[in-house]
Amino acid sequence: MAALASKVIVCQASEKSGTMLTVNEALELGKDIYVVPYRITDSEGRGCNSLIQQGANIIVL
Repeated sequence: MAALASKVIVCQASEKSGTMLTVNEALELGKDIYVVPYRITDSEGRGCNSLIQQGANIIVL
């Protein structure tokens, strides 16, 4: 999936998930990553918040 898109938008990701694998592939391919932020207490968004800490672009819905 990462190879097909020019940008990757992550709406939900836990820390160890298929989404994070896709993001890593997209980064290796030089794709832009956009992430929806979550509250710190929401476990289903920890991967998203981690990506933001690493420099991913924030997108607000």
